[in-house]
Parts: sequence; structure tokens; C-alpha cells
Amino acid sequence: MADAKYKILAVDDDLLFLKILNEWFVFKNFQIATTNRGEEVMDILSREKFDAIILDVMLRHANGIDLLGDIKKNETTKDIPVFIISQIGEEEHKTRARDLGAEEYLIKSNFSLKELTQKVEAAIERKNKK
Repeated sequence: MADAKYKILAVDDDLLFLKILNEWFVFKNFQIATTNRGEEVMDILSREKFDAIILDVMLRHANGIDLLGDIKKNETTKDIPVFIISQIGEEEHKTRARDLGAEEYLIKSNFSLKELTQKVEAAIERKNKK
């Protein structure tokens, strides 16, 4: 899709949630790649450029918070806005994610896709102005 506004990567072990995100963001004129395999994220990021990342905390073979740390330590990916989305609302997870550089930590049951889209677009636009 050459005329897509932005390109995002969504990482979640919930395949239905990934399908919903995929359909929604394509509808909103984004290019989106999805994976349910956290262990592949850094490899994917080494091959493709993304404007933002949506990342779950609980993944089968990886921890989303640890992945966030890897993304933010990597010179080529450190400036990509990362949105943590999780069922887990524990303050320690939120604090650690913020400390590592997450753009935002959202609880799955407490946000709308419209709200997420607005936050993603705003973060990308801020990053692009730098």
C-alpha cells in the first residue's frame, strides 16, 4: 500500500486481537505488520523500518518489557514510539515501561481503537518533527 500514512508493527500473542488491529489500521490507511512471536521482533526491526510499535507485555517466548528495553537500546530502533498494551495493569509494569521509554502503557480493556490511533499518529508526528 504505497499511499499508507504510516507503517506500524503490532506484537501480541492474541491472534484475534492482532486481526482486529490489522483490520482497523488498514481501514485507517496504515500499513501494518503483525507477529505473535516476540522472539522475532528484533529480527523484523532489523529488516524493516516502522513508524511505531504496539507491543504486548505477555508474550509466549518473550517479555514485552524486556523487548521494549532491547528496542530502546538499539541505535536504529531507539526513536520508534512504542505503545505497551496489556491486560496487566500493575504499577510496577507501568513504571518500568515508562522508565525504559514507552510512549504510553494502555490497558486492553480501557481504551478504544480510535483513541489508540490518535495517540499513535500524535507520537509519530512528534517524532517526525524532531
